[in-house]
Amino acid sequence: MAILWLGTATAADHGVVEATVTGIRCQACRAEVTRLLSEVPGVANIEISGGEKAGEQKVVIRTNQAVTEAQAKVALGDGSGFEIIAWKAKD
Repeated sequence: MAILWLGTATAADHGVVEATVTGIRCQACRAEVTRLLSEVPGVANIEISGGEKAGEQKVVIRTNQAVTEAQAKVALGDGSGFEIIAWKAKD
């Protein structure tokens, strides 16, 4: 279950965001998350790898303009089964 959150979020501008996403269970899920997040303006590249806990995947998003957590959550969609549980812009 995805949760839509529209509060204030840190934006990554020409940088890198490390997110933790739940609900990615197979290659088709990876492809779908990549497709959905690639539609967000400013997303240049996405890499998905195993997370620190079972059921969580690390998603590295490289950006070429400001991208917020709220934009990413909207892109994943309510009811998609994918949920962003952590979002950190890297320097």
